[in-house]
Amino acid sequence: MDIEWLKSNVFPFVNFAIFCFLFVKFAKKPLAQMFQDRASQFEKVKNDALAAVKEAELKQKELDYRLNSLKSETATITADILAAAKNEAKNITEKATRLASTIIEDARIQAENEIRERTESFKRRVMSDVVDAAHKEAQQILASDASRHANIIEKQITSFSSLGARS
Repeated sequence: MDIEWLKSNVFPFVNFAIFCFLFVKFAKKPLAQMFQDRASQFEKVKNDALAAVKEAELKQKELDYRLNSLKSETATITADILAAAKNEAKNITEKATRLASTIIEDARIQAENEIRERTESFKRRVMSDVVDAAHKEAQQILASDASRHANIIEKQITSFSSLGARS
């Protein structure tokens, strides 16, 4: 057997076997410890993640409950505001109706007073015109036939005066 053949074929296997033996002898415990530590770290991370999931689910339930309570509270507040708005609209409408009635009544009274004043003024003017016309006619009649018409004029003036006193 040739030494070269041994060096090239057997020694690498022997060398690898020695390496494996030494590796197992010296690295087994640290590698096992490292893998165990790594496994415990993974277990801790997994437990932390499960705890975080449970906490998130609890928070989700709490937030859902709060959201539902906010929806019902919003509905209640909206209903209250709508009721208050309807009541306010009713009050405003009633006030506006009362104010409109008062304004209409004041306008009616003012119109009646205006009509009364205008009617009285018109009556006075008409009476004044009639009395003036009668006076002129009386003067003409007196000038043409003084004795005969004196009686008639006196009666007319009296009747016009009594008409003026009645209004």
